[in-house]
Amino acid sequence: MVYGMSQDSVWSLQSTSQIPSKTLCAEQPIAVSILKQVMEETVTPNNVDIAKVAQAYHLYTPQEVDAVISHL
Repeated sequence: MVYGMSQDSVWSLQSTSQIPSKTLCAEQPIAVSILKQVMEETVTPNNVDIAKVAQAYHLYTPQEVDAVISHL
């Protein structure tokens, strides 16, 4: 969930993304891409946390975050 000054921008960008299959693997790069567009800093594993909350909570390791970022 995104809250704050960039919320409207995020919802606008997300609604225009053209992904036929809304799978977790397809959505991760979109989410990080949107975050990259609204953040003032460069998106890195040091300043971004990604977590999956499905069946069990999983906080991504820096290597897993870097893998998502590298798919942009």
